[in-house]
Amino acid sequence: MRDQIDVKIKPGTTATNFFFYEGEFLIGGKGGTLGKLIYEDYGFEMPENLKKFKDGGTALSIEAFVAEPAEYFFTQMTEAELPGMLERFKEPLYQSIPAIKNNHVINVTRENWNFGPYLVDKAVDDLISQMNKLQ
Repeated sequence: MRDQIDVKIKPGTTATNFFFYEGEFLIGGKGGTLGKLIYEDYGFEMPENLKKFKDGGTALSIEAFVAEPAEYFFTQMTEAELPGMLERFKEPLYQSIPAIKNNHVINVTRENWNFGPYLVDKAVDDLISQMNKLQ
């Protein structure tokens, strides 16, 4: 898979991996499949204030989430959930976040990550495709 990654990320570029559920941001960690792709293969940095949640599974309030903005968002929303989250991101509270302001929101549905190798391969291919479009 690493041979398919041809995106150059400037050192120090930050990214957050999450999904939004019932008013909270559930932060993804560094150790899962998506976390390893983001932080190891692509070389993104987790925002400093979120590093204490590197194992994932932490729920953050909206206020805590926007207090540590990232340059890229990797979301794990289902196709049904994604429009609602994107609509929420139009609110003024979110407009100063670099990932939103620069349209660096990449969604790879969580429906593909935990249900066998075929779907994980599909999710990885989708992530690589979306990242390549940003260059």
